[in-house]
Amino acid sequence: MNPTRGEAAGRTVRERFGEALWPVGSGAGNAGVEVHFVSKHGQIKYIKRFGFFNVPATCMPSGSTAFSGSFPRRIRVSANRFHSSQTVNLGRTTYTVKGEFRSLRKAVGTIRISGATAGCGSADTGRLTWRATH
Repeated sequence: MNPTRGEAAGRTVRERFGEALWPVGSGAGNAGVEVHFVSKHGQIKYIKRFGFFNVPATCMPSGSTAFSGSFPRRIRVSANRFHSSQTVNLGRTTYTVKGEFRSLRKAVGTIRISGATAGCGSADTGRLTWRATH
């Protein structure tokens, strides 16, 4: 990948995708993701924050709900790819994300969230695709 504008040798440059709604699945209900990452020498080192909002889920046994939140820990990036599964809510909810950076300006992947959320003891989004561009 090419270095971003203003990147000096040896200096860590913080870049981010976001400030807009990047669709998850069909984008219904303004569902989206926001990705903040750290790069050095044109290579993405880690994701500082991976947030999601209004991600639709099916509430068991019937009904619907949505998840919003962010991964509680940074996500390591290796060879422009990443994968993380983290538990929150005292272990009652699991966030799983997988993706790849196609460049410093584009990332694609999947997200799945399952577990307890407000008003629903057991919900699951299923595997949904997302895409972010800067």
